[in-house]
Amino acid sequence: MNKNIIPLVLIIILSLISYINVFDNEFVWDDHDFILDNADIKSFSNIPSFFTEDVDGLYRPLRTVHYAVAYSVFRKNEFGYHLNSVFFHVLISVLVFFIIKKIVNKKGIALVAALIFAVHPIHVERVANMTAGFDLLGIFLFLLAFYFYILFSKINDKKYFIVSILLFILALFASEEAITLPFLIILYEF
Repeated sequence: MNKNIIPLVLIIILSLISYINVFDNEFVWDDHDFILDNADIKSFSNIPSFFTEDVDGLYRPLRTVHYAVAYSVFRKNEFGYHLNSVFFHVLISVLVFFIIKKIVNKKGIALVAALIFAVHPIHVERVANMTAGFDLLGIFLFLLAFYFYILFSKINDKKYFIVSILLFILALFASEEAITLPFLIILYEF
């Protein structure tokens, strides 16, 4: 049995318990602009334009592709969009566990940190709001790029570095927050 199973199950369960109440929420505020009334995401034929044009002054083409995929699956079903947000929050919380475990090499510290991250109320705005939930794709890619950089720094295998760079580029196409990855890497190396 994998020795990370129990920590992962705890992280998943606490993440789900923390956000179980969001599934009753309806579309609000900018959910109408970015999801319900956004004609561009209703056809996959529009995907190339996501990479050549901005949306309301924001250049996040991968996020807009994510909107299109989600809309094709969930249509106007609020539950699906909340499931998307909670799913990514769970993935990110699990990734936080692996990142911290890799940095400090102590499973207990990594678990406590990941559990605090998973249940911390600072994430409510991103997880509970359907439109903001799409930001979680960029954060996931950003942290995954950082994780692969950590693997590269520990193992010194260039394939991890290449994967880190590719994930960083994808993260930049999903969220402008990814631009901070080089600074995080400098802090990590320091």
